[in-house]
Amino acid sequence: MRARLVVLALAALALWWLWPAAPLAARFGLDDCRVLALSDTTTGKPIRGVEDMALADETLILSAYDRLSAGRGEAGGLYRLPLAALAEDGPLALTPVAPGIDHPHGIAAAGGRLAVIARTYGANGLEGAAIHILDAKSGAVLWQAVDQCTANDLAFAGPWVAVSHDRRHCEGLSWREMLLPAGHARVERLSATESATLATALTFANGIAIGPGAGWRLAVAETRAARLTLDPETPRARRLALPGAPDNLSLAPDGRLLAALHPSLWRLALHRHGLSARAPSRAVAVDPMTGAVEVLFDDPGGDLWPGATVAVETPDALVLGAIRAAGVLVCERRA
Repeated sequence: MRARLVVLALAALALWWLWPAAPLAARFGLDDCRVLALSDTTTGKPIRGVEDMALADETLILSAYDRLSAGRGEAGGLYRLPLAALAEDGPLALTPVAPGIDHPHGIAAAGGRLAVIARTYGANGLEGAAIHILDAKSGAVLWQAVDQCTANDLAFAGPWVAVSHDRRHCEGLSWREMLLPAGHARVERLSATESATLATALTFANGIAIGPGAGWRLAVAETRAARLTLDPETPRARRLALPGAPDNLSLAPDGRLLAALHPSLWRLALHRHGLSARAPSRAVAVDPMTGAVEVLFDDPGGDLWPGATVAVETPDALVLGAIRAAGVLVCERRA
């Protein structure tokens, strides 16, 4: 009897974990969106796993690598995608921006600079990471910070770079933190010569954005808490609940924060490790002043675009990256 109860309890828990996400009304329907295929000119292979994107000079800079093959030595890279090319049918061949950065994660662009979290993988998974500040045009390294294994995303704050660290220990060293994350995540700021802590006690700090200062200054996506936190560790700290677990953040032209969301982290984990072909995706725009949330894109079954990791708004489209999918998703504005 006890064994049967345990089996029933595990089955109920699995059903709860894997229950389909409820659909939400969105600005863009699935019929408004299309996949733009991309390939690497040096290898001829599809560009997969666009983790993050940054806008710079009428160009989208893409951070991409295949999570499933990273430990086997296969490389991704940084790529430039001209905004004008988003209207093309594809496939488009792109050349890596900074050869040698094979597994770029979070990126940011500002003032002619490009900040990159460059991860290192081995047979056992993630082994380490460094932060590189590059000249956005030439790719030359301006300065770098090593031993940044827990770094997830970053954003420029004047001469500084604000960096989110999603947990206390590097992946593979603390599965307890990955499965049952406590408030051990933090945000730091770095320069070529200094570092300082901006916020602590966060729950899996992921995407990060810097605001105008008037109203809010720092936004952090707390993935495991399904919320956006504004100005943590200040008297004006605010926490905004979201309809999913937020990944990367970007700023829209109207000042709102765009967040790619994971409605089910368990289904995302199955998808990320190659155990499922689909994971639900969602993208929202959040007004940091009022907390109002607009759903921009919703794919509760992950049928078109599984596991979205980032959403960026261009003058003519919404563009999404995903954890394993090939290319990018382009959603055209309705007339």
